[in-house]
Amino acid sequence: MATASTTGTGSVKEIGRIVRKKKFQRHVSLAIRNDGAVSVPVLVDRESSCLPWCCLGAWIEVEGVPSKDGKHIMAAQVTLIQCAPDPNAVLLCLKLMTINDDDQQQLPLHVLSCKTQLQSLDQVTEILQASRDVQRREIAQLVRQLNGLDAKRIACQRKPHTRQRHLKLLERIEGAVPLMEIVVKNDDVKNNDEGTNSTVDPHEVVVVELPIINLPQNNDHNDSHHDDVPSTERLEYLRQKKWPQIQWILQRLSHQMGGDFRHVLDVGGGRGDLAVAIARAFPTAHVTVVDQNEPSLEAGREYARQLGLSVATSSSKEGEEEATMGQMRFHCANFASFVEEYHHQVHQENQPENQNNNNNRPIDVVVALHACGDLSDLALQFAHRIQAKFTICPCCYTKRYIGQYEPLWMQHYKHCFQQSTGVVPQETPCEPNNKDNLPVAGGCNDSLDDEPQQKNKEYNPSSDEQIAVVQRLAELNESPEVSHRAMHVINSLRLQSLFSQKDCNDDTTDDQRSRKSHSQVSVELQEYHSKISMRNIVLVGK
Repeated sequence: MATASTTGTGSVKEIGRIVRKKKFQRHVSLAIRNDGAVSVPVLVDRESSCLPWCCLGAWIEVEGVPSKDGKHIMAAQVTLIQCAPDPNAVLLCLKLMTINDDDQQQLPLHVLSCKTQLQSLDQVTEILQASRDVQRREIAQLVRQLNGLDAKRIACQRKPHTRQRHLKLLERIEGAVPLMEIVVKNDDVKNNDEGTNSTVDPHEVVVVELPIINLPQNNDHNDSHHDDVPSTERLEYLRQKKWPQIQWILQRLSHQMGGDFRHVLDVGGGRGDLAVAIARAFPTAHVTVVDQNEPSLEAGREYARQLGLSVATSSSKEGEEEATMGQMRFHCANFASFVEEYHHQVHQENQPENQNNNNNRPIDVVVALHACGDLSDLALQFAHRIQAKFTICPCCYTKRYIGQYEPLWMQHYKHCFQQSTGVVPQETPCEPNNKDNLPVAGGCNDSLDDEPQQKNKEYNPSSDEQIAVVQRLAELNESPEVSHRAMHVINSLRLQSLFSQKDCNDDTTDDQRSRKSHSQVSVELQEYHSKISMRNIVLVGK
């Protein structure tokens, strides 16, 4: 045990948890308590080296003699049994475990390891040498364990903030918008009557056998999906969640699109999990990843190289990148800038002097796995404009990243279907500088969370509020059935808005307009199992 000696000899020994600490004359008075309700007062010399780690909540053993008045124990020796569940105390104990100083005694590992997962001095050194954020996270986990809790903090489960009027509004919108049929694609390898596999995707093995080496380092995340998690959690996420989704997308590309494509664009591809799998499954296709997180893209480049894939590098000519220099290209840019750059490049290639240049491949497939918010809308709009096939899985239905951009499905709903909901809206202006273009306090957002002051007050939401309600219901994890219905509405509007917007003022009904638009381009909604992701509705164009 680590001890800190004071003057005097001891004939009394007490063990307890420090419940009070204060100055008392030339000493420091500690009140320690064991299982009983009575506290034992202990006086420790102010010069004692034990005082820094004698924090509230620490368990100590005291040897000493009674004071002259018999009210205190004059401590001769104080031993730390268990560190206090306090971040500063834990950090101090970690430092004292590795100290080599004659003036300070080295603490043993058991003052923390008795109730935590800290089992070696190597772990202590690793925590002390880690970055500030990582160190704080590790110390917080140790504090939780000292308090008898799980190391991993369990997020508080928010109660569903649903209102009956919001559910009724969703029903009215479902009645007004022609919902597209969802094709369920859960089982891609089915058994025939003889009990053998009838169809097996030749690319399925490629996904399963990909080595899971694409794990983030401490500095490789920037507020993006699933990157700001420890490697062990990402490993579990890759195995149980992401790889099945990647496999599902590969099977769509192979079965429904025939695999006869030359250039695949992965929007918001980050570390390249999906893009690398596509490149491995379809060796003749070029794959471009667009993301604005450069550390993730660099990790993706290294990942692709480790798997033997060629990656495009910058050309010495005018600083341009040539896609022909590698099967894969990782491009750092926001997607709106990439779209502008791509159309400019296509225009240049259509010039007579460049028409014989076969180095560049036009994009014929667009994929996006959990592209957040309006990034899914931009990817869908881009694929439609260049007449490319697409497989886009949206998520984060309430998020808006691109200022001054209103997704087509919102415009389409306001123009064509809002009046069909049976609600007479009273438009509430939104702040012009609000990048999300959502209603603000005192406007249409108020009725999302607050019930009308009068129960019989008619609920007449504005068009912006109707959209905001459906978006929020789509993110309602606590009510999967309601969330699925709202996602169905939004994604139906997304596909219909590509073709029907110009026809909203004609005399055809909504159902006729929907069927007419679907005959022009083969689009549909598909769905995979909700066990691998609750955001499981996919936009497919083929």
